Amino acid sequence: MRRHLQQHGRRNDGEDLCHLRLELHLNYSLRRRCLVYRTNKKVGIHHVCLKTNDIKQSVQFYMEGLGARFVVEWGKDGAEDHAVLVDLADGDFLEIFETKQLFGEGKWQHLAVRTPDVDDSVRRAVAAGARQLGEPRNSDIPARSGETVRLRFCYVEAPGGELVEFIQDR
Repeated sequence: MRRHLQQHGRRNDGEDLCHLRLELHLNYSLRRRCLVYRTNKKVGIHHVCLKTNDIKQSVQFYMEGLGARFVVEWGKDGAEDHAVLVDLADGDFLEIFETKQLFGEGKWQHLAVRTPDVDDSVRRAVAAGARQLGEPRNSDIPARSGETVRLRFCYVEAPGGELVEFIQDR
């Protein structure tokens, strides 16, 4: 690590870069240049935790379908402490835990992901194995303050059964 930092230095934001190898036994091994588990954010949501029966499928979906980046993996394959942390964007982490527990309906109500293009995000998610739930649509939501929240949104069901909503400000 010391040699790597001497050769490549530190990022402007103070985050060290490291190389990790994530073996997910998908159809290939992923080699990622990853960020150490820190961001510049001081407040806000650190992560959302998802429990899944198929961690390989879930990690692949969020990386390929939503463009998440691998951050860190811990625990033993098949054990309740096995987890992968991915970065959905700028330090918005999703923690994916492996579990043998069976779920009736979802592991959460839904995860809302901000995107600059709902239609493109839905296409990408479907190509990665999601099921589209309805068509993208615009919505004007009257706020109590008198303002109107204008957005475009669409839901997909991820391969693990969880709901993901894509939201685009308009």
